[in-house]
Amino acid sequence: MARAAGAARVLASEINPMRRELARRMGAHVVLDPRHEDLAAAVGTATGGLGVDLVCEMSGHPDAIRQAMRLVRNGGRVHLLGLPKEEVPLDISGTLIFKGITVYGVIGRKMYETWTQMTAFLKAGLIDVRPVITHRLPFGDFEAGIEAIRSGQAGKVILLME
Repeated sequence: MARAAGAARVLASEINPMRRELARRMGAHVVLDPRHEDLAAAVGTATGGLGVDLVCEMSGHPDAIRQAMRLVRNGGRVHLLGLPKEEVPLDISGTLIFKGITVYGVIGRKMYETWTQMTAFLKAGLIDVRPVITHRLPFGDFEAGIEAIRSGQAGKVILLME
């Protein structure tokens, strides 16, 4: 989606090997494992030291949220989609105020706007979502789909009406 929407470079950070491979297949230019790679160095190299324009943080992990604030450029945006299980302490002065970033908490979606945009991307052939669909199961096997998601071995699970 980011590439279709005009992103010049897409960087993905993911601890799950299956999801890292999925990010590569979906067109991320740089795919990193935050447990073993220096994200600040990689972002610095990819952006000429400026930081990224937009971070979409989807895990809700406190370290990842703080990292998102550090890696975004001055004046950039951070979209928080992941749900933390606990309070997340932040250096508000250093990571928000002095950097002048905008933080957007995503709860649901701008339904009609995003549907229209996605439909246009699909019709124009700008994205292929097939690699994201890792499982197609009969509706009666929904528990197997949920287990695949919980185990981290699924992208999107499609349940088929029998």
